[in-house]
Amino acid sequence: MRRTTDNKVTRGKVASAVLLKDVRVELRSRVVTNQVLPFAGLVMVMFAFALDNDDVLQRVAGGLVWLATLFSLFFIVQRSFAIDTQDGALDSLRVAGIDLSAVFFGKAIALAIKLIALDVVLVCGA
Repeated sequence: MRRTTDNKVTRGKVASAVLLKDVRVELRSRVVTNQVLPFAGLVMVMFAFALDNDDVLQRVAGGLVWLATLFSLFFIVQRSFAIDTQDGALDSLRVAGIDLSAVFFGKAIALAIKLIALDVVLVCGA
């Protein structure tokens, strides 16, 4: 009697594979720590110089953290997709016939992890 194996690739497997790949790439390249965090810190310092008054700065500090996060997020998202388009990984996933919503969810979770790490540092620094 033959055993049948189910080699079906589920959305969860695809999403976790994309998530783990993005986290591994980040841990190796350290783009968030070497490029994005200094940029976000510089944005915060520039806002502090522009809003010289302490009263105004205290009132708008939360908004400044969100603006620095948003500007930094542009770099994080661009870097994430630049890596996959440069080596043709997104095209390979598209041709492989897997569910692209799983790729989206894997990338979204990886970006959320990077964003949370960035926000923790920004809020502690503010």
